[in-house]
Parts: sequence; C-alpha cells; structure tokens
Amino acid sequence: MKKIDAIIRPHRLEEVVNRLRLIGVQGMTVAEVHGVSRSTEVMGVFRGERYRMPSAPRLQVTIVARDDLAPSVVAGILQAARTDEAGDGIVSIGDVVDVIRIRTGESGPEVL
Repeated sequence: MKKIDAIIRPHRLEEVVNRLRLIGVQGMTVAEVHGVSRSTEVMGVFRGERYRMPSAPRLQVTIVARDDLAPSVVAGILQAARTDEAGDGIVSIGDVVDVIRIRTGESGPEVL
C-alpha cells in the first residue's frame, strides 16, 4: 500500500476529488495547511491596506491506496491540480505497512 500526500491550491480541490472518484478512490483526508516556499509570498488586503503574507493557503489531500492503484492516483492528482503556475504544490509517496479499521479491527488492503 502507498500513502500519497498532495499539497494543492484550494480552488483545485473539487476537480481533484472528482478525478480521484473516477479512478476508484473511496476515501481521503483533506486538511487546510499553509505553505512557505520561494513562490508562496502573497499580497493581502485588510481594511484597505495591502500587506504581505509569507505563506499561502493550501490543502493537503492524503490518500492510502493499493499498490496497483497508486500510479493512477498520482497521475490523476497531477492532471487535476495543475495550473502551470508556480505554487501548484507537490505530491509525495511513501510505503504503508498496515491499515487498521478502528471500528471493526479489520486490517490490510481490504480496509481501503
């Protein structure tokens, strides 16, 4: 199994979720995060005053997928999240040793 974490622009979430559902992903976790990098400084306006924000709001989408489904999940995220502008985000992929459903105690890929 693979754990896939994607940091994406908030306005791309709906397209990413729709693409992943077409691929067969049944569940994912989405969290609001802030990214700091060379391309994330943004200008904001508060009460008519402009100010610089050192971080940009992003969403972190986490999916645990079967090994055979992982390449399709990554490709789907890359296609759906891309705007061709700096700050589109990143995708990281890691191995998962086991998954356990808390309610039933079931474990393994069947839990996904």
